[in-house]
Amino acid sequence: MPERHSRRVERGPRPYLKAELSTQEMRLKQMGAKIEVINSFLCYIRFEVEGVKVKYVYNLNRKGQFFLERVTPYPQPAGTFDSEKDVVESIRNDIAQIKQLARSSHFKELIDMNSDLRFLARRLDSICLYYDVKPEDIATIRDSLGHLHGVFDAIRGHSDRVYFDTEPFCLDREGEVPPDREDD
Repeated sequence: MPERHSRRVERGPRPYLKAELSTQEMRLKQMGAKIEVINSFLCYIRFEVEGVKVKYVYNLNRKGQFFLERVTPYPQPAGTFDSEKDVVESIRNDIAQIKQLARSSHFKELIDMNSDLRFLARRLDSICLYYDVKPEDIATIRDSLGHLHGVFDAIRGHSDRVYFDTEPFCLDREGEVPPDREDD
């Protein structure tokens, strides 16, 4: 009986993918892009907290820092960190907060409102990219956003704080830069 030989052939890093990336890189350069290719890793992390699926992703940026983002229950950039230890600590705090939020009777409403806010941001992007927005409309949008900021300030002012292990990083409007606007 002939011996059946099976040998796994290692093909290296997917030649078709590399060709596709080269094509994309060339097209982007033709558009004027400056491209840095970083050989890095991407890490997906999954939890189930109080029946809620919580997922994170992080990768290493060109400065050797870790960029962390929560993917579910709603996407939220967590920022950049100097070490994996800092990433783990950030996730630990976030999981504790999600656990507390999941016990809230308003959990689904809060998730839905977050989704609405993200959709609103996409609508703002579209209205600015596809239309010549008049100055008075810009003022109306700015006033509406200012009103919403005021609502958040008022809620902060009259609500009991429920989490104390870390300080909120985005409740003060002055001098705060949202994590997704930080330079990479």
